[in-house]
Amino acid sequence: MKYPKLLLLYLLPKNLLSYIVGVFMSLKLPQFILKPIIKTFCRAYRVNIEEAQPAKYRSFNEFFTRALRAECRPIDQHVENIVSPVDGIIGCGGEITDETLIQAKGRNYSLGAFVANEEYRNLFLGGTYLTIYLSPSHYHRIHTPIAGTVESLNYIPGKLYPVNPFAINNIDHIFSKNERLISLMDSPTSGKVAVVKVGATNVGKIKVVYDTITSNNFWRKGVYKTYENVHLEKCEELGRFELGSTVVLLFQKGKVKLTCTEPDSSVRLGEKIAEICK
Repeated sequence: MKYPKLLLLYLLPKNLLSYIVGVFMSLKLPQFILKPIIKTFCRAYRVNIEEAQPAKYRSFNEFFTRALRAECRPIDQHVENIVSPVDGIIGCGGEITDETLIQAKGRNYSLGAFVANEEYRNLFLGGTYLTIYLSPSHYHRIHTPIAGTVESLNYIPGKLYPVNPFAINNIDHIFSKNERLISLMDSPTSGKVAVVKVGATNVGKIKVVYDTITSNNFWRKGVYKTYENVHLEKCEELGRFELGSTVVLLFQKGKVKLTCTEPDSSVRLGEKIAEICK
């Protein structure tokens, strides 16, 4: 069964399919159609809709990218702590040794290929990384792990393979093949931090709050931009996934120590995942 499933993943027109799904998910629907769809989704994926801010959704995407009530995600405000930017499941993490990050047991990928930018590669050589997977059941807004400034953005077009456990364990270099949208942040205490948002099958768009750029565009051109005076507080909204995917955090060498690295463990937005090295 493994090989037919892999063949299907390779042959499917994943980018086109994801674009079409994104269009349909953004359609404004009458409430008598939309409400049963949302109710069925919540039941199937055990979504706690009580955590969401009260809202009247006009499309499935509006529901999927719903805002949470602030009291549902207490934020660790200790200045020396780095927090999770999302709700999700911990994947691989640790030191970036020999420019290598671990995707899954026996499968690695290159830092240079992943960030596709020589400046970013040099910044994070020998640093630390942490992978967090968002399933359909999770909250899908992405927040900042630190307080700091957004210095630049790098959008890298690519494939849209799924990033579920089957794909992670069977497709080499999947994070370097899929499209990525990287926000490079800086702070006086934690140094440079890259929040890498990885696209996947049926992720209609990746969006950020500080720019109008979106992922999964038909022109498929990479974009690199720099910014001035874009300051975001700790756990302020940074962007969002329209359907589920993965975030990879990159930290500079000697700047932080991970405190949350147990694979397959759950983490929530605002919880401590690392601390600044003294």
